[in-house]
Amino acid sequence: MDRPLARARSASQLLHRRERLDPAALVRRLLAVQAQDGRAAALALRARSEGLTAAAIEGDDELVVAWLNRGTLHLVHRDDHPWLLALTAPTRFANNRRRLGQEGVSPQDADRAVAIVRAAVAEAGPLTRSELAAQNDLFASAVRAKRHGQGSQAVRIFDRLTRQYPSGPLAESAAVQRMKLLVVIDMVAARRAASDYLARYPLGFARVDAHHIIDAP
Repeated sequence: MDRPLARARSASQLLHRRERLDPAALVRRLLAVQAQDGRAAALALRARSEGLTAAAIEGDDELVVAWLNRGTLHLVHRDDHPWLLALTAPTRFANNRRRLGQEGVSPQDADRAVAIVRAAVAEAGPLTRSELAAQNDLFASAVRAKRHGQGSQAVRIFDRLTRQYPSGPLAESAAVQRMKLLVVIDMVAARRAASDYLARYPLGFARVDAHHIIDAP
């Protein structure tokens, strides 16, 4: 590579000299920074700016990490995220659908899952990794109890999940599982759970089941 071209590339990547730029301004200049490893992304920014700290990068609410470009995690400015997503996401759709199909997830189930996530974010805001993990752990423990024939224990755990995280992405599924378990434990409670489900999710995916439970003799 000739020197003028090397210098031009270094300058375009802000590697020719370190400037005093805040994290948001720096990322806007770079457009997108590889962020599979969060620590490496922070180092990539610190290598390009004087006096930049990891705390300043983590605390900058103008930056977001998202699956963009070739389908890997990138750190971008929040103002650039919408058009980058619109530009690069369509090329990933076919691959994602194919992979989900390999895992046994139908297009309908995938769309329903996306709708659940959107509704949860709209209602409760973004969730941290630990908050999502806590909900997943509760749901998994309820499923294990159900598989081991501990229906009453599973009902209690599902009930705890829906009460503790009423707007969480697993709340509706937990309510449905609880409602169906109650059918063989306490039909009166099952009808009450079905009515509560229909009131909370009038267009829910289990509304037909809920009506059957309410109308059962």
